[in-house]
Amino acid sequence: NLGRAVLEAQIAKIGSENRSVASTLEMIADAHEQLGQLNEAVDVHEQNLALRIRLVGEDHILSVIIQERLARIRHAQGLVPEARDLYATVVAFKFQAIPYIPESNRAQHLFGLASNLQAVACLHARCGEEDQCHQALHAIAQMPSEISTLFRTNVEQDSELDTVREAEWFPSILAAFPAPLPEVAKSS
Repeated sequence: NLGRAVLEAQIAKIGSENRSVASTLEMIADAHEQLGQLNEAVDVHEQNLALRIRLVGEDHILSVIIQERLARIRHAQGLVPEARDLYATVVAFKFQAIPYIPESNRAQHLFGLASNLQAVACLHARCGEEDQCHQALHAIAQMPSEISTLFRTNVEQDSELDTVREAEWFPSILAAFPAPLPEVAKSS
């Protein structure tokens, strides 16, 4: 395949231990994911993650981005423990990064964090881990209203949360979210 040919040529020219090779691996993995070739995407992401860790360390944003992509794929594959563990690393990193995110990028960062927390809540719900699910949903509800409002409908409707909807704490979590924004009427 063309991506592998480019990667091999790149490695032959500049060696395998550099950021350009990591970026090429990332593009190849993303292409596999977009084509629905999830196992191949995981293999390449894992290769890329190992390289990123050697180049920049495990607690670097470039390494965490790859872990986030792996978590998303593992979640889609139904590999709950693996996805949950990867998301735990991603969420912890993103929480620690909040004070360092420029104000101009903060909403985007918090939206990504809320998306990760929703995935974590769903994974804990699937495992019957109600306390951890509750904590993840509570963290989303406590975010600024411009973020948490966007997630209320997701929390109300996500089928992966069906197992916790009857939990004693669920109505209070839902009440902690701001009311959804009213829909704007379309002019005819």
